[in-house]
Amino acid sequence: MGTFLTSRHQAGAGQKARKIDLLVLFTDVSGTLEALRSAAKLARGLNARIRLLAPQVVPYPLPLERPRVQPAFLENRYRTIAERAEIETTVELRLCREYWKAVKDSLTPCSTVIIGRHRAWWNSRWWLTREDRIANRLRAEGHQVILVDTK
Repeated sequence: MGTFLTSRHQAGAGQKARKIDLLVLFTDVSGTLEALRSAAKLARGLNARIRLLAPQVVPYPLPLERPRVQPAFLENRYRTIAERAEIETTVELRLCREYWKAVKDSLTPCSTVIIGRHRAWWNSRWWLTREDRIANRLRAEGHQVILVDTK
């Protein structure tokens, strides 16, 4: 079981009750920023809430509560990224042993997941990126996945 650290960035007061969660899966900084921008556009139209999920794998020699990088530093990093979305975002740093278990445990059935993806000029369609593989696995488990290409 992973450790949860949650922070909240609010970009406006008096917002209505949330009905839909949009989960942005952290992959890297530029991809996640692009995914957050897209999620913010969707959230405004749907009265949805954005959750930024950042699984952090802790190697087995280390105690789960004491990863190589201090959780406070990681949480601050992800919070800074979330603040750029300019919409209420919940940051969930999940310390875990297994990446997929952390992701799976964070999702509800039929979740909507937004992932930022890098497409190089030479990789337009022949090779699957890491983000493509993640999206395919999430879709196979019944989730809705939106891939956002970085500019």
